[in-house]
Amino acid sequence: MSLSEVSLFYVLGEDPAQRSFVRAWLLASGVSHRCIHTVEPPAHAGGLSFVLSRAAEVVKAAMSRARSKAKTRVIVMLDADAETVQQRVARLSQCCIEQTPEGLEIVCLLVPKRHIETWVHALQNGGCAGDPSTDESVDYKPKSIEEVRAAASRLARCSQDPQAPASLRLGAQNLRQLKAG
Repeated sequence: MSLSEVSLFYVLGEDPAQRSFVRAWLLASGVSHRCIHTVEPPAHAGGLSFVLSRAAEVVKAAMSRARSKAKTRVIVMLDADAETVQQRVARLSQCCIEQTPEGLEIVCLLVPKRHIETWVHALQNGGCAGDPSTDESVDYKPKSIEEVRAAASRLARCSQDPQAPASLRLGAQNLRQLKAG
């Protein structure tokens, strides 16, 4: 199934930068803004606990729509922070699997090592190939929402997966699988 066949994308992320990144990637990939539902946290909330607490609920909603023949996908983005990408993916997968084991097939997980600014830095400085000098353990300076959106659009236009950093390669592969259906 291609992106154009999906009737609704749920976007769940820890912070506005992550949600903007995913939304910009979808828009640059040709998805209509009417097909994107961003799950917003309550005022003064968000972060990892928000995503983990809402992930199963959002996947359940998507599964419910899928049962009624609506083509729905969920894109979840979490920072790995001090954990490994694999630890964060396992933690999120466990949260979703406990509620909806069959639901993970409609979920695309994106986990930047450290934080989204790592991916933005790599895409700003290295284009589609990614900046090979990007160090995923470095705490890069905050990026503006415009910089985040530009990086996501650049990634959407890439015909190849970036070469660096590792978490960006994995994220690009997951997004490519989402595009391919």
